[in-house]
Order: sequence, then C-alpha cells, then structure tokens
Amino acid sequence: PLSSSSAASDVYKRQALCLAATRPTALPTVHASQPDRAGEVAAVVRAHGACEVQGLLDRGDLDRMHRVYTTVWRDYRLMLQAKRDSRLLHGRYVKDGDRLVDASQLRRKMKHPGLVEASAGRYHLQFLENSQLDEPREELQRFESRWLPVVRALLGAEEGEEIVSSELQLVMSAPGSEPQMWHSDNTCGGVTVVVPLIELSSSTGWTQFHLGSHTLWPEHAQQHTDEAVSGVASRALRTLGEIRMVPAGKQ
Repeated sequence: PLSSSSAASDVYKRQALCLAATRPTALPTVHASQPDRAGEVAAVVRAHGACEVQGLLDRGDLDRMHRVYTTVWRDYRLMLQAKRDSRLLHGRYVKDGDRLVDASQLRRKMKHPGLVEASAGRYHLQFLENSQLDEPREELQRFESRWLPVVRALLGAEEGEEIVSSELQLVMSAPGSEPQMWHSDNTCGGVTVVVPLIELSSSTGWTQFHLGSHTLWPEHAQQHTDEAVSGVASRALRTLGEIRMVPAGKQ
C-alpha cells in the first residue's frame, strides 16, 4: 500500500510526495446499463485504473440500499456511543430516539462488532462473515448481479467460472473525521465497486483515486507516470476500480 510509514518502499514514498502536486480531474466515464458495454468499461479501467460507470443502478435501487445501510448504521452508532459512555448500558434498555434497544443485545454486539476505525471518525463496517448482519447482507448481495458482467470482463473470467466477493463494507465518515491514508485495497488484484449513497461534494469529502497507481506494483513500477487524483462526485454513479488502485477516503 502507498503510505508515508517507514515500511513503505522508496517508489511509494516518491509517489506519495507527488500527490500534493497533482491536479484533481474527473474519472473516465462510461454509460454501461447494457452488458455489451462491459468490455468497454474493462478497457478503460485497465488503461487508467478506475472508471465511473453510469446506468447500472437506478434511483430506486440506491434508495433501497440506503435504507438498509441507514437501519444497520443506527445500531452501530448507538454501540459507539455506549463505548464512549458505559452508563448507557446500566439499565435493561437504552433509549435511542423513538425506540428502546435491549442493553444485553447491545453488549453482545460490542464484543464482536465487525467495525474498523480506519482513521479518526471514519468507520468501515464489515458485512461478510458477520453473523449479526446476515439479513441485510443478503439483501445487499442481490444487487451484485447488476455489475457482475463488468467484473467478469475485468477479471477475464470464462463462462461458468465463479466470481468470489472478498469484502462487503459500509464506509461511514462522521463530520470532522480525518482523511484516510493513501492505500491499496488488495495488492493481489481484483475489482473494487464503490457505491456513493449520498451526494458527494467538497463539504462531505471525496473518495479519491490516484489514476495510474495500479501500475505501481513491482512488475510495473518503472513504467508508472504521474496521473491526477480524481474525485467521485455523483450519487447516481457506479464506480469500478482495480483493487490495486490507490484510493484514499477524504472528509
């Protein structure tokens, strides 16, 4: 991963220094509501490392996904409050707006939360292998068929070959949260699908990609040329990027 720590290689440190000098630009965009555009999307991602893909989800789809995440996050937000102030758990129930939450269930959730604070105020909630989220995970996985043709084209999967999801996360940035360091999701290769569930702007912060950074890995390191950082701006877009891209969460 690209980082400023002492463990980072010299090439990554040099690229980290050049980020401040790059100019933000829009991601390459393809409208791919039909499977026959999957090859076009794959070609753009291979060239640039990331692509904005429009037309895979409609407003109704996004609203359904947003309702699932809002419901799930409400419980985890309460859990974080209880961690900061244990007095919330002294009674049998915890009052949370218009509802009462069983304190014993909240304690059990706190033991195995599946929640990672990637930077101060920025949380990643893990859905896979999280038994507390079986029902919402199944509901969200129904949407995977929408972008599966594009993913298969990117991975060069043959007919009948299985595609495996290794992560399913909700990323939530609280107001005033710290930017996440530059990193790669997986140096082994793969595809990351990012679904913005709110309108993103300079006020909310961006998900940013260092275009061309998928060539940073050893077999391509010497061929890399500096590319601009890109922000993902629209609620209705679909973004697919190679996992070896270097994204950074900004708030």
